[in-house]
Amino acid sequence: MQLYYFDFNAKGEPIRILLHHAKVEFEDIRIKRQDWLEFKHKNLSILEFGQVPVLKVEEGKYLTQSLSILRYLGSQYGYYPSDPFLAYQVDSIVDSLQDFTASLMKAREDENPEKLKENLAEWTSVTLPKFLTAFENRLIANGNNRNIVGESYTIADFVLLSVIYNRFYNEQFQYSSQFLPVFENFQNLTQYAKNLGENFKEYLENRPKSAF
Repeated sequence: MQLYYFDFNAKGEPIRILLHHAKVEFEDIRIKRQDWLEFKHKNLSILEFGQVPVLKVEEGKYLTQSLSILRYLGSQYGYYPSDPFLAYQVDSIVDSLQDFTASLMKAREDENPEKLKENLAEWTSVTLPKFLTAFENRLIANGNNRNIVGESYTIADFVLLSVIYNRFYNEQFQYSSQFLPVFENFQNLTQYAKNLGENFKEYLENRPKSAF
């Protein structure tokens, strides 16, 4: 198995985390930004939508789209529920985290330094707590601070792990010190993050450092 993605975390990281937890051997092919155009030109046949990640599962069989790959692997290795309601709960967390990331990217897109500072301050005080409140409530409803859905890890936990340890507990990310105090106002989320950090300590300590 081979995973093709850039040399940072972002959309490829939950896939890496899942494969690591499932103890699946795979080749983690990390593409440098400066090498992307050359790689893309040489590998158009496997880039169905012209982008990565791409997962080669066997000769001639390539999967595309990060969340589709994640759900495929989740179904293969027991991280995606067969129960429709539990699957909904997992999907709604995963989808909301895409909205979370999109809202942060929008807040960061202004090139004017003063406007950027203003946008990020508003995002930190308004948008961020909105998402964190929803995640906190899901943890409370689930009745434990180990899993966001059910009693075992799902792809929702892997996406949350990626976001939490990229955006909040990550010294490489320039806004982590601004966002972390807001995150740690949420008691259950903070304990959940600590539990994830302990259970994935080896992986988190040994993975390449990344700003996002």
